[in-house]
Amino acid sequence: MKSLPLLVSLPTTVLALHLLARELGWTEDQREQARAFYQRGMPPLVDTHTLPFLFGVSPRLIADMRRNPRGYYRRFRIRKKAGGQRSILAPRRFIKVIQTWILRHVLEHADIHECATGFRKDTNIFDNAAPHVGNSNLLVVDIKDFFGSVDQSSVSDSFRTLTNALDAPLTYPRDVAEQLADLCTVDGSLPQGAPGSPVLANISMRGADQELASLAESWGCGYTRYADDLAFSGPLTFSEEHVAGVVAILARHGFEQNSRKTRIIGMGGRQVIAGVVVNAVAQPPRWKRRRWRAMFHRAATDPTRVVAKEAYLQGVASFVNQYSPSLATEYHSIVQGLQ
Repeated sequence: MKSLPLLVSLPTTVLALHLLARELGWTEDQREQARAFYQRGMPPLVDTHTLPFLFGVSPRLIADMRRNPRGYYRRFRIRKKAGGQRSILAPRRFIKVIQTWILRHVLEHADIHECATGFRKDTNIFDNAAPHVGNSNLLVVDIKDFFGSVDQSSVSDSFRTLTNALDAPLTYPRDVAEQLADLCTVDGSLPQGAPGSPVLANISMRGADQELASLAESWGCGYTRYADDLAFSGPLTFSEEHVAGVVAILARHGFEQNSRKTRIIGMGGRQVIAGVVVNAVAQPPRWKRRRWRAMFHRAATDPTRVVAKEAYLQGVASFVNQYSPSLATEYHSIVQGLQ
């Protein structure tokens, strides 16, 4: 690595760390700690003064973001597919820049359980569904208020227990972990709409994921989790007793079951996980595939009926590529003919 993951331009390792140490008055222990972070590709956040220095802002601004986070967000609501509304807290520009930087340079080193397939690089809902394809029985459990259930203390602990790609433990000082946690939470929990919330929720679920994976193994079943959607499948005939075992583990880790979305499905039923049907192959529901097929047929036979929808069709074709590359090639070809 030739430069630090900073917003300021620092040309060499020695000069960069020397400048930071001199400007921030680091002790020798902090210098050594900073070098250790740097060697592992981590920002050298050895005290709470380093972050504002790297962004070139007053420590008072960061302190105000920590004390009054609501002033740096805008709230709006979106309609849920199942009815009702979901409250979204979207960070305003500057705090979003900081959160995105934390996501890219700090949280990318997080140790997330292998069964968690949502919100991580190079995985998608079809990777989540694949282990369950063709299994006899399916149990799906949904977590209620997933992001809101992860409190500031859990987020702070997440920043204290990061593990990098070399599997070497990385520990930020407690005051730094609390600073980062304050910048990523609102009213003491993760806001739905902030860049780092999905990864931080995954980190906070690691202990629960470990227990749930062990429970599934004891049942002779497979387990995956896509965000708040937990799936178990195998030859076992699931019952309310199995649901209770899952709910107990979630409760120990501060999460609550959304009982309205809990489903037990046998081979004869339509087995759906995070919107993907897994009875025979992993694919979207039939009604959705039919709708897309009709749209692309219209685009191919009468392009005037899909004017200004090229971007949407391109997005659908890219999504289809995740489960049917040959069909996606056909759809991409149709979109190219519209341009």
